[in-house]
Amino acid sequence: VKAAFKTAGFRTVLNKASEGYNAVWNGCLKNEDLKRVNRYQRVNHFPGTWEVGRKDRLSRNIGKARRRTQGSDDFDIHPRSFVLPADSDDWRIECDRYPDGLYIIKPPASSRGRGIKMMRRPSDIKPDKDYLIQRYIRDPHLIDGYKYDIRVYVAVTCLDPLRVYAYREGLVRLATERYTNDGVDLNKRCMHLTNYSVNSKKEAFTMGETAEDDDVGFKWSLSALRRHFDDNGLDFESTWARMKDVIVKTMIAVESPMNTKSKMFVPDRRICYEIFGFDIMLDSRLTPWLIEVNTGPSLSAPSKLDMHVKHRMLANLFNLVG
Repeated sequence: VKAAFKTAGFRTVLNKASEGYNAVWNGCLKNEDLKRVNRYQRVNHFPGTWEVGRKDRLSRNIGKARRRTQGSDDFDIHPRSFVLPADSDDWRIECDRYPDGLYIIKPPASSRGRGIKMMRRPSDIKPDKDYLIQRYIRDPHLIDGYKYDIRVYVAVTCLDPLRVYAYREGLVRLATERYTNDGVDLNKRCMHLTNYSVNSKKEAFTMGETAEDDDVGFKWSLSALRRHFDDNGLDFESTWARMKDVIVKTMIAVESPMNTKSKMFVPDRRICYEIFGFDIMLDSRLTPWLIEVNTGPSLSAPSKLDMHVKHRMLANLFNLVG
């Protein structure tokens, strides 16, 4: 982030109490601080961003959108989820209906794979804890036998009207153990989870040494996935179109609560913008499923591939925001 700002000609304001700045890049500002921002300043988070960033809030908002369009599968973009303890009864009914089902359990506000595990039945968890339980995608599309997900960088520059931009380059994160669908190895996190922070600790983890080696090992670029699709006779462009459809519908689902908070606290609709990390998984039919949305996607660059993708993405973001 610092390198991209420097490339764009910005310098750091050393006095943190100063209001003579052009842009803020940090955690969410307090509501009273947002009210003092003028129309020529830019802030990198919307108030109410947790409506999309918290797993429980995201699930609730997509569920509401799904109910508003009953009789349609327009918002069938997110694996069926249950927020515990509120949805405990519904989840027990689900388990009785699908006794062979697999589920993935997540803390509602965690990241980097922390606290995530596989499970089958209500007896596998403590009933008084806050959890998000999500149907497990048992038939993921695989790369050479390995499960993967796609990190898509999405910029939102306005909520009213809603303006959403999907960056055409991104990252593909592969699990480091070959996938099996027998439901036996539920404790093998590096088979079931594709998080970089989980798999990079494995001795087997490798990736390309240069940005050009973007299809080597267990971390690829989105361009490398396009080439992989082409080499295997798969239509990436139609898949990409469906992925963008998932992104737009997600933002439509959270637009109302986020827009309400923005109008309450932000003096001008051009002040706030945000870069989101959408994590999307493809099933064996190449149907995209939204797994989660990160309001603070990692922008560190532990490799040359990361620097290549993220620096250019941020440069485009700053040009877009103006």
